[in-house]
Amino acid sequence: MKKSRKLALLFLGIPTLAVAVLWIDATLRAAAAVRAEDARLEKDIAAWRSRRPAPRSQLKARARLENFRSGAMVAECMVLMGSRGSRTGTADELIATIDASLAGFEECGLEFIDNSYFFHNNALEMLRERFIRGASSKDLRTLASALDRQIESRIPIREILEAQLLIERAEVLRVLRRKADPTKFITRPPGWRDFFSWNITAVKAVAQLDDRYRRLQEIDAASIEEWRSRARAIVESLEAEPMRTRSLWKDAYHYRMDEARTQALWRFTRAAVALAHFHAEQGRDAARLEELLPKYLPELPVHPWDGSPLLEYEDGLLKVHSLPWEGWMDWTLRKP
Repeated sequence: MKKSRKLALLFLGIPTLAVAVLWIDATLRAAAAVRAEDARLEKDIAAWRSRRPAPRSQLKARARLENFRSGAMVAECMVLMGSRGSRTGTADELIATIDASLAGFEECGLEFIDNSYFFHNNALEMLRERFIRGASSKDLRTLASALDRQIESRIPIREILEAQLLIERAEVLRVLRRKADPTKFITRPPGWRDFFSWNITAVKAVAQLDDRYRRLQEIDAASIEEWRSRARAIVESLEAEPMRTRSLWKDAYHYRMDEARTQALWRFTRAAVALAHFHAEQGRDAARLEELLPKYLPELPVHPWDGSPLLEYEDGLLKVHSLPWEGWMDWTLRKP
C-alpha cells in the first residue's frame, strides 16, 4: 500500500514539477522580454522622431516619450488642432489649423488621421469656396506657397503605420504597468496558455503587432490599387488567428484610400489657386492648364491613384475625379 502511494505521488509529482519548471522558465523569459521591449520601444521612438523634420508647431515642441506611454497623444493632437483657427476664421487661420493637424499626422497615428482626413477635405473646400475667388495676387501667391509646403510635408502612409505600431506597443506596456485596461485594448486577459501571466500576454501581443504591421509595410511600394487588394488579402488570411489587441492595423487600407482622395483634392485646390492667380495678374482666364506652367503651377498634377492626369479644364471649369468610384467635382472662378 505504501509502495503504491509512493508510486502515485511520484507519477503526480513529476508532471507537476515539470509544469512548475516550465512556468518559472516562461515567466522569467517573459519578464526579460518585457524589459527588452521597454528599451526597444524607447529606442524606436527616438529613432522615428530623429527622422522627422524640425518642429513646425506647438505639438512637436510638447511631444515627449511619455505621451506614447500615457496614451494621451491623440487627445493632445485633437485639442491642439481645435485651438488653432476655426471654420469661420480667416484664410491664414485656416492654414494655421491645417499646419497643426499635419503636425498631428507625425505622432498621433491612425485614430487621429481618420478624423483629420474629414477635416482636411472640408478645409480645402472652404479655401476653394471662400478664399480664392477675388483674392489679390499677393494673397494667392502666399496661399499657393502654403499649399505647396503642406503637400510636401505630408507624412507617407508607411511612416503613419510605423507611428501607429509605436503607439500600440506603448499601449500594451501601459496596460502591463498599470495592471488595468480601462479601454479594453487587450482583447482577453491571460489564460492558462499564458500561465495566467500578464508578462507573457504582453510579449505575445507585441509580437503579433510587429508581425501584422511588418506585413503591411512589405507591400508599401505597390500601387494604391494593388496595395488595397493585397492588404485585404493579408487581413483575410489572418482572420482565423484572433487578435490579442484592438489594433487598427486591419483598417489601414481604408486610410490609404482616404490619403489618395485627400492628395487629389489638395492638388485640385492648388490648381484652383493657380487659375485665380493667373486671372489676377493677366486679367483673363487661362485657356489651357498648360498656360499656368511653370510660373503659377510647377507641373500638371497627376492622380495619386494611378499617375494619370488628375484634372480636366474647359471654358473656365476645373474638374477632378478624386477616386475611381466617385463622381466628378468641379470649380470655377465665377461665383455659382
